Amino acid sequence: MDIQVVTGIITRVTGDAIALDYFEGSQNLQGVIAAVDQALDGQISQLIKQGELKGKYKESTLLYTFGKLPASRVLVIGLGKASELTPEKIRVCASEVCKVLQKKNVETINSAAFVLGSSAISAAALGQAMAEGALLGSYAFRKHITKAPENKEIKEFKIIESDPVQSAELDHGCR
Repeated sequence: MDIQVVTGIITRVTGDAIALDYFEGSQNLQGVIAAVDQALDGQISQLIKQGELKGKYKESTLLYTFGKLPASRVLVIGLGKASELTPEKIRVCASEVCKVLQKKNVETINSAAFVLGSSAISAAALGQAMAEGALLGSYAFRKHITKAPENKEIKEFKIIESDPVQSAELDHGCR
């Protein structure tokens, strides 16, 4: 799998899926998730109001964009409570993103930089945790298995960040 950090705007990147993070108990959508919600005509906000999306740790909600974004799917992963966030939880959630999307035959994932700017976790530590999680979540030991895999392999995992300085730090953590 190719893991990259890309400077750009997540609502404009092409790929099979977008991954976003959401904290349990968050009242207002901000930043990247708010931009994606706006592009999807409030679909994420509606799910939150209906109680379908709560942000609980490892809770995932898959949405289809129906052409409203270049990516065909959006996966929102719950990070749990903001006060309990650790790099390990980010690693596990990045892993969960890959597991869920691999079952949907996604080959390219564009992920927002989870919690960047909203927690005490540095950009480098965040990049490292997300890269490790993506590798662990997509790993399959196939040496002694002769049957063809049921799902496609994830080929690209991109962390998308609009700030070039933060992108450089995330990239440093990924290496």
